[in-house]
Amino acid sequence: MKHARRDRWLSDVHARQRNVVFPDTAANESRFWRNIISGKERLSGTQVVGIALMYLVLAAVAYGLISTQMRVSGIRGSLSQRIIGNFGGWFILLGIGAALLMAGKWVSRRSTLAKRSSHLTRRN
Repeated sequence: MKHARRDRWLSDVHARQRNVVFPDTAANESRFWRNIISGKERLSGTQVVGIALMYLVLAAVAYGLISTQMRVSGIRGSLSQRIIGNFGGWFILLGIGAALLMAGKWVSRRSTLAKRSSHLTRRN
């Protein structure tokens, strides 16, 4: 068991070092974000500060864009009417995108489970 775990670890380290072509860089970045989200590994202080700064800059840019759009548009009414008037189309597009991502995840999960169950039935 220890030998198999060590081999898996070595192949993972080797895969992380291959960061030259597109599929490898995408795999490494997805592994990075998956590890952050799952909380398997603790983040260092530098990583926490870096991620916080990324989100702070993103929030500042979003606030600037939203406040400029709200100021420039000629839509009048309550705050909710102005938000829907300015960004209603974006909400619809984001909703459709989220639905497509969830459907893709569902299809992927179903096919993975089907492959696992067929693999287990073949072994027996």
